[in-house]
Amino acid sequence: MSSMEMVISSDLVRARAEIAALNQSLAAARVEIATVDNRVQWVGGQVANTGAVKSVQRGVVSMSGETTSGSNPVIVNVSPVTMERASLHFIGGAAFVSNGYGRFAYAKLINSSQIQFDWGNQIINATNILVSWELVEYK
Repeated sequence: MSSMEMVISSDLVRARAEIAALNQSLAAARVEIATVDNRVQWVGGQVANTGAVKSVQRGVVSMSGETTSGSNPVIVNVSPVTMERASLHFIGGAAFVSNGYGRFAYAKLINSSQIQFDWGNQIINATNILVSWELVEYK
């Protein structure tokens, strides 16, 4: 074997070793990419299944004072929601205090498409207040 052939032969052996090392690195990179892809898909599935907001409805309701016959509840109709996946929030509201007695409004989702607003205690008063609300339904 000539010296030229020996150089070519050693270069060929070195190139084959480098190719084998690159193939191993490439295989390891593919495994890592597949693992990351699986994690991303899992996280995406968790977000899609548990935390995403499906709808938000907001409004303002005027609550009138009570009469001698008791409270005067207000019913607001909303687009139907799944009650188990809905959350009703007061965004802003007011309370009324007279002669040391307080009046505080409250709201509850009475069915899938109605919210009831009422007073938490009975005090006859003609004062109206505005209550802002938000109904969030989750997927």
